[in-house]
Amino acid sequence: MARLASVVIQAVILLLSPATALVFRRSSVTHEKAAASAGSRLQSAANPLLAMYERWTYQYTKDAQEAEAAAAKYAQLTREEAAKFDPEGMHKEVAKRLKKMGVDTWAYSAWEVQNMLNNPAPKKAAAAAAAAAAPYNAAYAAYDKAKASYNGASIGYALRAKQDAGLAHQLMSYSNQFRLQGNNEQADTYAGQSTGLMKQADNFKNLADTYDTMAQKIYGVLPAIQSWAGKAGAYAAYEENPLGALPAKDIFPFTIVPPAPAA
Repeated sequence: MARLASVVIQAVILLLSPATALVFRRSSVTHEKAAASAGSRLQSAANPLLAMYERWTYQYTKDAQEAEAAAAKYAQLTREEAAKFDPEGMHKEVAKRLKKMGVDTWAYSAWEVQNMLNNPAPKKAAAAAAAAAAPYNAAYAAYDKAKASYNGASIGYALRAKQDAGLAHQLMSYSNQFRLQGNNEQADTYAGQSTGLMKQADNFKNLADTYDTMAQKIYGVLPAIQSWAGKAGAYAAYEENPLGALPAKDIFPFTIVPPAPAA
């Protein structure tokens, strides 16, 4: 009840308020705005910077109004164009232009190149070739090592034979000297030592020749072993990659070029 009574009292006060008071207030506000505007003009005249800011403000307001009008205009044009839009016709036109540009061919080429990069066959072929050639490569290394050993031994025995032969000739010269001096016993001793060293030199020379012959035989076999390794690797690679797909390292340097536009 108290709240209702308060509302009734406020309504009575409003009804009894003179209309001239409202008019007076409105006119007062108008006079205050005019006075403020006049004061602003006076301040602008006295302050050039303030006048410049006022001109800019006026120009910004004008630009905003023009932009708002342009936005409304383009919004209307957009609505009109949207009303005339034909999705099916646009789809056909886009497909036609894409075909004319050769986009389908370019996309197919890109797809094929990507498939080539993702193809696991080259990697499998390389691994299979390495595994197949491994025994032959090991045999090649062993034979090559043996060849080097035989060759080294042959050189060693040849040097030893040369040294023994030289010493044998020196001892024989001593024997001849003692024999000329009438010391046959000493001469026979040096002659025997010379003969023994010469026989030893001949044996070392024969060993050197034997080892050299073996080294040459091994050297002649090495190319065949290397060829067998290549053939085994190639056969194993063919089993994994019969179509000869290129590895990724041979595909990366190439770039897909877009088709030339139609004349």
